[in-house]
Formats: sequence, C-alpha cells, structure tokens
Amino acid sequence: MRTILPLILLAALIVSIWPTGPLDFGSRSPWDGLVILIDGVERYTDEDGDRSDGAAKDDSVGDRPSRILLIASLPAVDDLGRDCSLIVGTAFADHSDPLALLLQGETDAIRLQKIKMVAPPAEMYRSIEGIISIFAVPGDLDVDPFPGGLLHGHQVTPVAGSRQGPPPSSILLADSRGSISFEAHCDEQKQQRWRGDRRDFQELWGRAHDTDPDRLESFIHGRLTLPEPPDPATDAVAPGQRR
Repeated sequence: MRTILPLILLAALIVSIWPTGPLDFGSRSPWDGLVILIDGVERYTDEDGDRSDGAAKDDSVGDRPSRILLIASLPAVDDLGRDCSLIVGTAFADHSDPLALLLQGETDAIRLQKIKMVAPPAEMYRSIEGIISIFAVPGDLDVDPFPGGLLHGHQVTPVAGSRQGPPPSSILLADSRGSISFEAHCDEQKQQRWRGDRRDFQELWGRAHDTDPDRLESFIHGRLTLPEPPDPATDAVAPGQRR
C-alpha cells in the first residue's frame, strides 16, 4: 500500500497538469523569416515597359515589362513522383534595386501537399537551397495564395483555402524569364529572422532601408545577383527542351 499510494498521487498530478488542447510540436519551418537580397532586377524590367500607346521600344530594351514576379521555391517530389517545388516566397520587382524577398511558410505545407523535400531536413536547418524563378505576369495577379503552393515548371497550384473546399485551380505563368539558384542561412546567434507583418513586408523594408539601412544587415540571410536575361534572338530553345 505504501508503494502504490505515491504512484496514485503521481498519476493524479500528471492528469491535473496535462494540457487538454492540441499539442504544438512546432510547425515553424527552417526557412520562415529568412530574407534574400537580390540585385540585377533592372536587367529584366523597363520603366517604360508594357506601353499601351503602341510606340516602338528601343531594340536595346526589347520586350522587358515594367515589373516581374520572382517566385522562391524549394525542390521536392509530389505524390505522383513528379519533380516540383514548394513555393516559399514571392515578390513583384520593378526597376529599382536591390529587392528584398521574404521566405515564409510552415512545415505543415509539406504534409498538406503530400510532397517529399529533396533536401534532408537536417541539411535544411543548416542551409536553405532553392530556386528563384522569374516571370513576366499581369500586374493584377494575386500571389497571396502562392506560398505553400506547388510549382510544376510554369504552373502554380496555390495552397487550398480550406481542407473542405474544392482544390484550387492551377495558374499557368507562360512568360518565363529564367531562373537562378539561391542559398540562405541564418546564424541564430548573430542574425534575426523577420517576424513582423508579412503582407506589408516590402513597404516596411523599403521604409527602414531609407532611414537606417545598416539596421537591416542582421536580417539579410542571403544575397544574389540576377544574370543577364537570355537574348531571344541568339538563345532560342527548341520545343520540348528546357533552358
């Protein structure tokens, strides 16, 4: 009896302090809150692009739009065994440099999309390696549902609004301007992740850059420069081939 009584008291204590709600084992992803600083945007855009007056552009400008869409994604394989990538960030870029692109999302997206990441989880906590794809798209395109969605080539399948609703319709981004690899890393001892408002990130970052750019250094986790865009006249790609 003396042996059983302490066990009963211990069990009662465990029951009294055990949480009744769902347990949160942590769904924050290793890429969430990382910022990549991108130079070379002006090579792909033209301040006078997308002109509607029918005037001819300078041949040196070509068909560059007034702004482009950058999509950051991480290589994965879907449940059908097809190569794809998990979208972890988007940003519209105009003629100004540099551009800050925020990575965001939770690990729940991997389970919901039924995909397998190419990089092992342990490596992703040391360094994030992915791809930034460049597209010329309509200015009114809503990219808010893109993070957490999938990118198959030029086709985006946005994240579903709810589990009960119908699957989201895919969006074809036909006007691709190329892609480039990126790497991001956060030294948790010396750097900070962006935990502020995501929807107004570009505005907040630009405001901080104008007033105190040195303050943003600890929030920059990767840098890259976009390469020169391919020349359609000399860099044609045969149908069915990838650039």
